[in-house]
Amino acid sequence: IAPADKTSADVSSAVLEWEASEDADGDPVSYKVSITSVQPENGEIIPQYTIETSDNRCAIPGTMAIDGNYWWQVEASDGFGGCAVSGIASFTLTASAPYYSDMECSLYQDYESSGNPVNIVVLGDGFVNKDYLHGGYFDQVVENAVTGFFDIEPFKTFRHYFRIYKVAAYSSERGATMKAEQVNRNTVFGTTLAGGSSTNITASYNNIYEAAKRTGLNDEDLKKSLIIMLVNINKYAGTCYMQSDGKAIAMCAIDSSRTDGLKRLINHEAGGHGFGRLSDEYIAYNRAPDANDINRIRTWNTYPTGDVNKFYTNISFISNASEVEWNTFIGRPEYPKVGVFEGAYWSVGAYKCESSANCMIYNDPYYNAVSRYAIYRRIKSTAGEEYSVEDFMSIDIHKTQQQLRHVKSDFSVPYEEFIPLGEPILIEVN
Repeated sequence: IAPADKTSADVSSAVLEWEASEDADGDPVSYKVSITSVQPENGEIIPQYTIETSDNRCAIPGTMAIDGNYWWQVEASDGFGGCAVSGIASFTLTASAPYYSDMECSLYQDYESSGNPVNIVVLGDGFVNKDYLHGGYFDQVVENAVTGFFDIEPFKTFRHYFRIYKVAAYSSERGATMKAEQVNRNTVFGTTLAGGSSTNITASYNNIYEAAKRTGLNDEDLKKSLIIMLVNINKYAGTCYMQSDGKAIAMCAIDSSRTDGLKRLINHEAGGHGFGRLSDEYIAYNRAPDANDINRIRTWNTYPTGDVNKFYTNISFISNASEVEWNTFIGRPEYPKVGVFEGAYWSVGAYKCESSANCMIYNDPYYNAVSRYAIYRRIKSTAGEEYSVEDFMSIDIHKTQQQLRHVKSDFSVPYEEFIPLGEPILIEVN
């Protein structure tokens, strides 16, 4: 019935529809739809897409190319050997407005600094072809994510250092697979949420890297870049995948449960973990770190090899103020909040530089002093510019001021309403 044979269908509203079949014995009828972009020979379709349904209509697969020609056929079955096959019809999938093609790369923002660009690649999983209208849904989500990323210091001050790409990646279906809910979705990067009480996300990381290379960046470039993958599902969930060579993928669902839901996920996973290489600071363990814990973190304090921007410099197992990573900030009048405070991921025996809330505790829109310095240092060093504590202090916006929501002051006790995001996935590579 639709689209009519040898006509066109607009991707924004296209559905495939056919006359319902009736079984002579009254058995329920199911249908198999076969679609191909290769012109059939001898009246036979070799399907590229197969859809099974009990309805007499279905949505077009989300990975079908716009401006492509397609042939399709429907087979009806009663489940007991009785079947009927339709003739073959054709249509052209069109768009009434410009769309990004599958795996098309575009430049969202170019850098304006005099040094090397600091690269970010933004892509999505669980977005279908119709989401990639220029200025459409994918673009709107990217805009919200990028705006949120730079709406916090020191990223706000240094936004002009960044070059930002976006990559369109067609999935067959919207959403993501959710294990706990037993929901399966066919997406280009195979994003999977643990679900239930867990906010953990996993995906096909190598496929994400290959998509990011569509920008022209190579493996060496990606070690100094950040990939943000937006997962097209309304959930509070986020996880950062980080390799010891510097590669990082910040995976963030599109949390619309609150007006700044996506922003907070982006600030924590992308800005904090992925770019700042920061540790969580909330209390995950009501105990002291054991020898394995300490060795693991101290090993990551040495990665990436040859890079000044090491992992997890915002926590320490040293309580002596003169020896901690952030000792140059302690005692300065412009940084009265900086000291050595117990309760960084472990309730005792691990230390952070400020006792107040920050992005790595409750996803608040504020990085503490040592975290801001780590971010500043990575921006400046990636750009190939000189950096120093003194230079950082001269441009640091926050110092004594903070813009935070009201939270409990004793952060050794977990905040009752806070659900931690998925623990970063740390992978050692050669």
